[in-house]
Amino acid sequence: MRCESVSVSEFNNDSYPDFVTTDYSDNTISLYINPKNGIFKNKKKIYTSIGPWGIATADLNNDNFIDIVNTNFVSFTISVFLNDGHGNFNKWDTYYIGGTTMSVALADLNNDTFIDIIAENNDADFICIFLNKQNGIFETCQQVITDWNVNAVTTGDFNGDGKIDLALCTVQNTMNVLLNLC
Repeated sequence: MRCESVSVSEFNNDSYPDFVTTDYSDNTISLYINPKNGIFKNKKKIYTSIGPWGIATADLNNDNFIDIVNTNFVSFTISVFLNDGHGNFNKWDTYYIGGTTMSVALADLNNDTFIDIIAENNDADFICIFLNKQNGIFETCQQVITDWNVNAVTTGDFNGDGKIDLALCTVQNTMNVLLNLC
């Protein structure tokens, strides 16, 4: 196993934190459901695209179940897995980035109460924003030009205006903040 990223969430509505990891070596993500004793022995492997790397979790379709998004370093994509409410992720979609991607962030960028996806492109000077169509399906990549190739992205309201902004780390060892002006 070559674990590249981990995210903690509660996937099966039993009030115990579970976690999910990416496994670059076999193109899977692994879901670990908490057995309520803190000893995670069993995992459920879910196949994704080639080279899973970054991972993030949130309720993407407002059904009160935590969903999964992972980046795929080799296939230049992200994968979106919707939770059926029992910790099963049978439905998934893939979205093209156009370059290697290692980091993903989830936030409501356009204030419509639905979580959008922000993924970096390590090979080019842009990030991809995927706006949620309000059903867990996303629009194609809207490119936002950056100064340099980005290798990490996160979100927060950095200027206190109530809008979600972006913070980016670049391969040139710089940090950029993109303020949301929408």
